[in-house]
Amino acid sequence: AVAGDRLVPLLASREGHEHDPWPPSPPLQELYFHPAGDTPTAMLVGMAGSSHWSVAVQLVQAQQALYFDVACRIKGKLPERADGQNRGSPLSSVYRTLACPLPESIQAARLVLHDLAVRLATEPADPSADPEDIQLATISTAEDTLQIVPSPGTDSSPRTVRWRYGLRHTNVARQTALQ
Repeated sequence: AVAGDRLVPLLASREGHEHDPWPPSPPLQELYFHPAGDTPTAMLVGMAGSSHWSVAVQLVQAQQALYFDVACRIKGKLPERADGQNRGSPLSSVYRTLACPLPESIQAARLVLHDLAVRLATEPADPSADPEDIQLATISTAEDTLQIVPSPGTDSSPRTVRWRYGLRHTNVARQTALQ
């Protein structure tokens, strides 16, 4: 995040190790930039086993927000996570928080670092879907870890699992009042 003339890191992706049966976060290996007017987009792709990953990160300056659209094309059965988290599905985005995470709900949390506050919230993966069919990813926090887990969906294979979340600058005074 940017605070005045400073660049302030709030989150760092947890990458895991080569011996892990599945990465804790999307294994992204290539980066492309797409300048799209007022909403520049970074596109990232990668692989783990026979599964393919993609992430689009959009900067929406008018909202002071970054939106992350994550997808994984899965072929075959997913392994259980070795760490026991999110049993039954290893899919997630896991971050080490460099700010104080304050959960608001299972779909939102605030990150506060000094005079900077950011709200992280999950978004519908397909905003045009029927509202009754929308299943939002969930957010959990523990000590210095923040995990975003997509809804499990179906077990069919091949399939694509997709989740979205956004980071938006918020008012620090409001955050202080919530504490």
